[in-house]
Amino acid sequence: MKLLVFLFIVDLINVSHGYKFLMYATTNSRSHMIASGRLADTLAEGGHNVTVLVLEHSLSSTDFKFTNQPIITIGRVNKTNTETFDNRKKISADYAFRGTSIMNTLHATTRWSESLITSCETALVENQQEIQMLKEEKFDAILVGQLFPCGSALSHILGIKIHFLINSCTFMDHVASFVGLPLPLGYVPTGGDLGVPDTMSFTERIANEVESWMLTGYLGSFHGTTKLFRKYYGREFPDVTKIIQQSPLIFTMIDEIIDFPRPTFNKNINVGGLGMSTSSKALSEPFKTEIKKGKNGTVFFSLGSNVDTSFISYSIKKNLLDAFSEFPDYHFIVKLDKGDTEGIGYARQIRNVYITHWAPQNELLQEPELKLFITHGGYNSILEVGYAGKPCLLIPMMFDQHRNGKVVERNGWGRILNRKSLLETKDGLVKDLREMLNNENYTRAAKRVRNLLKSKPFSPKELFLKNIQFVMENDGILPELQPASSLLCH
Repeated sequence: MKLLVFLFIVDLINVSHGYKFLMYATTNSRSHMIASGRLADTLAEGGHNVTVLVLEHSLSSTDFKFTNQPIITIGRVNKTNTETFDNRKKISADYAFRGTSIMNTLHATTRWSESLITSCETALVENQQEIQMLKEEKFDAILVGQLFPCGSALSHILGIKIHFLINSCTFMDHVASFVGLPLPLGYVPTGGDLGVPDTMSFTERIANEVESWMLTGYLGSFHGTTKLFRKYYGREFPDVTKIIQQSPLIFTMIDEIIDFPRPTFNKNINVGGLGMSTSSKALSEPFKTEIKKGKNGTVFFSLGSNVDTSFISYSIKKNLLDAFSEFPDYHFIVKLDKGDTEGIGYARQIRNVYITHWAPQNELLQEPELKLFITHGGYNSILEVGYAGKPCLLIPMMFDQHRNGKVVERNGWGRILNRKSLLETKDGLVKDLREMLNNENYTRAAKRVRNLLKSKPFSPKELFLKNIQFVMENDGILPELQPASSLLCH
């Protein structure tokens, strides 16, 4: 009997054994940092020891709390990167309503690659003490996002043998190109600014091919990072893409219910919604009162954290707010930035509009009084509104937001606003609002998405933690899942 008890205790210890993980994050945007924080916190909830390594880029890691785990910071906020980031917000806010060019993708990837390499080199020069300290910690594994090759290169310097790749959005074309994932561009839209559906015309297929080629420009940061580390650590330093190729599993933070159907492979695990609260929480004031003001319900408007509404032209904001005034039986909670004095000033004239600089988005979406979400279409927002079962009107501003909007539109629980119409008139928005607020088909489709997400056989947390444990218990390698197609790349 004593032996059985002893064996049970040993077995319990083995099951609950925690590993040491390093979560790598770069401060290029709040959404990426939030995603990294959710991964780190989920690992900690699974009984593991987690440290977050943050490379300062264009934001400061102290600007807001994104994880409950200890943070080590390297590098520093670069003035040029911050100016580029602010300029991107300005350009996105203005030109998104005038139409984007496919060349924007090429310019964005080039600037991005240069800024990442600069930030990485700053850390290598100024933070050798921190790097040595991290090396002495002897981490079991590292998790690195698909846009941040500096973290993958650092894993080699730190002697971390197990490398997990994290896709914070859909599989980006440049990553697919070297991990061996099929890219059938005739029916799988890219993750750039193009925003084509999966049922493409001939010209859309050509444009999709061209943009995919341009998106591989992100590889510039991977090749540049390899060159950078060879400069400081010798010519034998491995190619960063080869380090990433050896990832036993890849975790993609999307849900297949909210994506285009596409070929995938065995080492990819979708964990969209990981760490996201899907339960209702009581609203605090003033939102508790504001949500109930509409006779027929409330509409929430937010363009996310990467667009500063003060950069949106006055005529667009006027048409936007005038459209809201056409629906007096609905109350509109509108998120505008603090510096947007002209937008805030004009909104004060409209009785059914409440202006805020911040809102508890997820909690608002869960409220029964919330009838429609007007959103930029960032994937975190799409997941939150999907789990809430609410329809959405999309105003994509940049990058994969265009793709996300097409996914929602494809499955009938939202539609994309013709943004250019707001340059001249409110009529297009009024028409879309009337359609979405009066057509129950959008609400029915949104509720179906919610039911599909919530009734899945395994939660994102289960998939993530059990697959992590599976890899760690099997020497951290899975050559059985390594596709031969990765050998054909590069």
